[in-house]
Amino acid sequence: MSIWIGEKNAGIFVGGLGGSAKTVAAETLAPHTATVEQALAGPKFDPTNAHGHVYYERFAKSYVDRQHWPDITDWMEERRLVYLETLNAVLAQPD
Repeated sequence: MSIWIGEKNAGIFVGGLGGSAKTVAAETLAPHTATVEQALAGPKFDPTNAHGHVYYERFAKSYVDRQHWPDITDWMEERRLVYLETLNAVLAQPD
């Protein structure tokens, strides 16, 4: 899971590492698609993403405007907690 902030928007994604390992997240999370999608309430499973990002979403506010900073950080923390809880729950399940 990675959280990022850019000039035009912020975001969060779940993905594999670079190179040949970028498909690991897709392979690991594929059996849990319905559970993860329901818990995340929005992002859909995308095993074909060129970067290996299988779940991702963006928050369309720019950090350039300091007035957006509280909204951005609140969104990032709220989404981080939802992703973390969801991933911990599905990854703790026995195979």
